[in-house]
Amino acid sequence: MFDVHTVMDSRQAISKLKQLDFRFIISEINIGEIDAWRLSSLIRSDIYICNKKTPIVLITDTHYERIAEATAKSFGINAVLAKSDSAAVNEILADAFSTSLPVIDKLKILTISSNETLNSQLESLFAPRYIAEFTHSAKEGLSIIRQTFFDLVIVDASLEDEAAMPLLKTITYEQSDFPVVMLVPRNDTEAAENFLVHGASDFIYEPINPVRIFNICERTARRNDFMISNIQFAEKVQKLEESEQEYKRLSSAHTQLLGSISSVVMELDQSGNIKFLNPAWFRLTGYTIEESLNKSLLSFLDASEEESIHFSNKLSDLLVKSVYFNTEEVKIKTKHS
Repeated sequence: MFDVHTVMDSRQAISKLKQLDFRFIISEINIGEIDAWRLSSLIRSDIYICNKKTPIVLITDTHYERIAEATAKSFGINAVLAKSDSAAVNEILADAFSTSLPVIDKLKILTISSNETLNSQLESLFAPRYIAEFTHSAKEGLSIIRQTFFDLVIVDASLEDEAAMPLLKTITYEQSDFPVVMLVPRNDTEAAENFLVHGASDFIYEPINPVRIFNICERTARRNDFMISNIQFAEKVQKLEESEQEYKRLSSAHTQLLGSISSVVMELDQSGNIKFLNPAWFRLTGYTIEESLNKSLLSFLDASEEESIHFSNKLSDLLVKSVYFNTEEVKIKTKHS
């Protein structure tokens, strides 16, 4: 059993965080003066009672997977979910307390190079800020890429058997949006250009410059986040457009059907006022649809007071859904009778 605390905005959240040691935090994005991203930064800075590694899950109204992943890395978020996927919180909660839920806050990089000296240099550089793996051959590197997620791959242009270019072409053929950074000899602009033409995202000169290599890695990962999120956005827009087109098609077919039938079809609001009529109404009564909308159906009855009261009661039962169908015979006025 857990104690669950619910607050309505960031001010209340901060107040609670100063008082209690929470083991799991779930939040929407827009929560007041401080949004959930910035609140997460405060939690990760270790200024509250709870552990700075406390799992944090954000729930969003609109959700583009890659944008969520990229932003989560920047703010130390464990997971970002769409409201439609909020049931997955239970699974994340179970993982958080059974093992250790990882915080997505470091780029994961694979380097493929047979140069031991270079690998040692990169390992020393990457250790504090990235999750880095190394392999010595193109064949083994390709196998790892096919099985494991990486934010980017660094390929040494000097791989044995001139394997760098075939490896690049294979990676980009299998995963067109996969970010590959090439390590090329100092000032070999022709090689750099050739690799970029064949799908590389960027290049680094070797011997390496630590500042440039960090800039390139961060830039390449962010570029790829943008490219993938843009594709995801386009896919969602296309689905929305397709849904809209299907709605218009169905609406048109529905309108044609209602226009062709001889029976009157109408929609009433909860007060019994007319909100929709098909063309049969005009053909049968002489009242135009425009002059009939928003008027009470009862005003069109040609009935005695007793009959009107009886029909009004039956209609009220339908409108408040105490009954779901009824059959009544009433006489409707015509405009020129």
